Amino acid sequence: MRNAMLRTLLVAFALLSAAWAAPAIGPGSSWSEIKHTPNVYVKSPMILFGVRGITVTDVCISGDTLRAVSSDGVTLEGPVASHRKSYDIEVDEVHDVGEFTVSRVLFIKHLDLPACT
Repeated sequence: MRNAMLRTLLVAFALLSAAWAAPAIGPGSSWSEIKHTPNVYVKSPMILFGVRGITVTDVCISGDTLRAVSSDGVTLEGPVASHRKSYDIEVDEVHDVGEFTVSRVLFIKHLDLPACT
């Protein structure tokens, strides 16, 4: 059983190393470009607005208030004072290989929460 699992992992890594090409994004890419790139996962922290969690990449600052719009269109607000205003966020490349998910870190991107427009 252990040998079969090890063999499967080795085959998966061999396939990935031969076919895995880095996406055409980097730390200078916009969050929109990064989020819309296939096989990319952004390990973005969440900010809670009551019981709703919103990724920090979808939050803005207006004075002393954090603002975000939930997926159902509701505007959410909370105090800035209890949260950081900048984050270093890991961006990974992710591939499913059989029953395994394999990932690697592509880069770390800095985010300063933007002013709301």
